[in-house]
Amino acid sequence: MKDIELIWRSPILDCSGYSAAARGYLKAADISGIKIRAYDRSRSLNLKNKGIDADILNIYKRLSETIVSSDCPAVQHQVPDQFFVDRNSKRPIGYSIFEMTEIPKSWVQPCNDIGEIWTGSEYSKKAFVNGGIKVPIFVLPHAIDIEAFLSAKPWTIKNKRSFTFLSIFDFTERKAFKELLRAYWTAFDKHDDVCLILKVFYSDFSDQARVDIIRRIIFYRNSLKFKDDRAPILIYGYDVPNSDMFGLYKIADCYVGISREGFGMSYAEAMAAGLACIGPEVGGTREFMTPENSFLVKYTGDEPISNEMARLNPSFAGLSWATHSWENLVEVMRLVVSDNTLRKTRAAQGQADVAAQLNYREIGNKMINLLS
Repeated sequence: MKDIELIWRSPILDCSGYSAAARGYLKAADISGIKIRAYDRSRSLNLKNKGIDADILNIYKRLSETIVSSDCPAVQHQVPDQFFVDRNSKRPIGYSIFEMTEIPKSWVQPCNDIGEIWTGSEYSKKAFVNGGIKVPIFVLPHAIDIEAFLSAKPWTIKNKRSFTFLSIFDFTERKAFKELLRAYWTAFDKHDDVCLILKVFYSDFSDQARVDIIRRIIFYRNSLKFKDDRAPILIYGYDVPNSDMFGLYKIADCYVGISREGFGMSYAEAMAAGLACIGPEVGGTREFMTPENSFLVKYTGDEPISNEMARLNPSFAGLSWATHSWENLVEVMRLVVSDNTLRKTRAAQGQADVAAQLNYREIGNKMINLLS
């Protein structure tokens, strides 16, 4: 049988979501026997190689030297306004993902020009269709390192409480952090044996960025008239090697968030680690989250994106995103803490489902099917 060959151009060596997904696809393809050539196109140069383990660098070095036919299928895995016309490949493919109700207008022409789009979820696919993409669109979910989460050793955190919520995100309003914080402060006070760990960053991992995040949290708490008597929030704003992240998940009892996601890598990773998982009823996380394997927060409709998001990404102006009930999130968080049996049952089902659906071999086989 002739080798299936593939070129994959993407941010690979920075700490962005695109990079984490790209590394998963490279491993999935490699394990499944696809002959793949990797090209790093990292744009976050201030973050390049930070938090990247030696084994990832070694895999990238090997795959960056793989010899494939110059005209084989070639994926450009990046934001569509960075797509270019690839005249060498007989099958140019654009891989991108989006978390709002439709893609920006500036993405439409580059996507239609490239001829074929891959994306991470049915929800993301719908955003491309709603935005006016006419070329074929195929869904390829992200791949998760299942074994690493099963064998990881938990971090040691001395000041955490008996029940620990965890959430991991960049500190922007796309991640619905205000709704999460409001629900947490409403649900629990200092007498509850509960804490929330936020592994967050904003722009970078500098001392100033961490101070800014803490200030924004305190300012928001004060704006809601909450006193300093709520259950504690523990903030970790440092960069860590990719392999160390596995152990962070293992210290928690529940992953929580209602962020807007085109897929939701951190939710899938939490489920792979065996955590109960609270997530949004609508979004890319529904590619793997169900009412049977997780806890879903009620969808309340779509609304225009925030001014902050439009300012950070001017091409997103005029777009809408899904919203979810912070009041319902209060109820769900309390339920997860109080009903130990239900929490463990859904966590076990979630871990089994993610292990079956998102392992390297399964995603690699999906890549083979798409390429065949």
